[in-house]
Amino acid sequence: MARRAAASAAVCAAYDAELRRRAQNSLARLEGVVTQKHLEQLLHVSHGYLSKLRNEAKAPSATLVGQLALLAADPKKRVAELERYWAT
Repeated sequence: MARRAAASAAVCAAYDAELRRRAQNSLARLEGVVTQKHLEQLLHVSHGYLSKLRNEAKAPSATLVGQLALLAADPKKRVAELERYWAT
């Protein structure tokens, strides 16, 4: 039973590390296109949250990682789409 718990903890830690890595990669691709403050507003996350992700103080949700990945795939276009969405 202890071995199973240790294995489960290791899998969770690896998953969290991968989510952090993916979030950081997407944030790096978004730099220069949108400010961190504006991105936090668009994503409806608290002020400073993305900074915590960059500094590995937080493990992002898989949903947020997916949102960041979609934005980072074509930053200028996708950020503009999101701005239009929230403007209406």
